[in-house]
Amino acid sequence: MTEDAPKKTALLSAADITGIVEFAHGLHELGWELVSSGLTAKTLRQAEVPVREVAELTKAADLVAGRVRLLQPRLFGGILADRQDAGQMRELEREDIPTVDLVAVNLYPLSQVLESGQMSQREAMDFLDVSGAALLRAAARSFHGVIALCDPKDYPSVLDTLRRGKGLSVDQSRRLASKAFNYISYYDSTVAQYLSDGTAESLPDELILSLKKTAELRYGENPHQGAALYSRSGARAWGLNAATLLYGKPLAFNHYVTMDRAADLVGEFRRPACAIVKFANPAGAAVADRPGMAARLAYAADP
Repeated sequence: MTEDAPKKTALLSAADITGIVEFAHGLHELGWELVSSGLTAKTLRQAEVPVREVAELTKAADLVAGRVRLLQPRLFGGILADRQDAGQMRELEREDIPTVDLVAVNLYPLSQVLESGQMSQREAMDFLDVSGAALLRAAARSFHGVIALCDPKDYPSVLDTLRRGKGLSVDQSRRLASKAFNYISYYDSTVAQYLSDGTAESLPDELILSLKKTAELRYGENPHQGAALYSRSGARAWGLNAATLLYGKPLAFNHYVTMDRAADLVGEFRRPACAIVKFANPAGAAVADRPGMAARLAYAADP
């Protein structure tokens, strides 16, 4: 960064601090000013990375147990201001508000809290991240002038681009913004699913499913296709999503279809049952007093 170039500002607020120290150190070496609070600021200071407290920028009292610490006009003004609008930039200058050029935020993993099933709804809502989601949304909305980061895996590539003396292209920023909006949508839909608690409309006008990838599959329906297994976010794993592969290669899409058919078939019976299925077609099935006997009978059904 040259002496004449305006100092860039990065806002860092990470529930997952993976890679945040290295990323912040790299930004500092490039002349960026770092703004943070809470655990993120503490982590950076312990690593001797200079960081400015958010409160110094917002000049606001830390109210309601810190819940509005990051929900401040001076902070959002620096993110949402249109860099191409001279009037808006003069307003920032008049109020001594720096532009925020990069926002790296990831949210508290609420789905892990919900999966435990050990909290009341009121207790669970205390873990809901309102301010972080709002900041990330604002940054993604302003992607023409702001870099929005929600995934630590993107830190190295962004830092590498900045080190080469380049800003991110609009296309790169747009892709990161899309990723951020998807991340926020996933987070919000997890909360919506949790609060509905089976009482939602059966056929709502809008329907959003919050799904989390639980496994990479070897391939899709055909070897040249990709595939993955997903489960409902915030729900305890069950069925095939809770199954453990004891031996052999990773499973493919067709294997899961076949296992699903087998599970559906044995689920029709109250007694111990076994189904042998190949290419999603039952080849043998049996019920017995003991699972082992059911397996032997099912095997004998197709000699």
